[in-house]
Amino acid sequence: MLATRLLLRKKCRSIAYLSGNLRLNLLAKQRHDAFLEQVKRQDVEYTVRQTDLNGFKYKDYEKLVSSLFEERPELDGVFASSDMLALQVLKQCRRLGRAVPSQVKVVGYDGIAALEAEDLTTIVQPIKKMGELAVQYLLQQIAGEPVPLETILPVRLSEKGTT
Repeated sequence: MLATRLLLRKKCRSIAYLSGNLRLNLLAKQRHDAFLEQVKRQDVEYTVRQTDLNGFKYKDYEKLVSSLFEERPELDGVFASSDMLALQVLKQCRRLGRAVPSQVKVVGYDGIAALEAEDLTTIVQPIKKMGELAVQYLLQQIAGEPVPLETILPVRLSEKGTT
């Protein structure tokens, strides 16, 4: 919701959501559902694009993003469900001569911020805390102790130069 609200607040009128395959019940599906909830309330055009079932191949991201801009050249906002997808969007914008953020605003999701993405607006996950809890829960399972089926940690918007 944070990313879509930001794009709407920045007056984007044609927004794309890019994600992993939505048939898989992953967190990207929940982000997708929240995206749809937000854009359907507004008078904006939107599109959703997803990778195939084996969709964590960086080279496939390039094809996905390239076809997106070919089919929807009017796009002025993109919410990518990972920072890696967002990086492909930024590369495609450079190839097409589309200025970020004046012509296209881009928001990623992860907060992994590789050096080439240090200026990327993104939703930051508490990655260190996630790792700590994963180890803690694994040790609890090994010891035969119960572990939570789901743990929800807070995320935060880090607004930088791509919006």
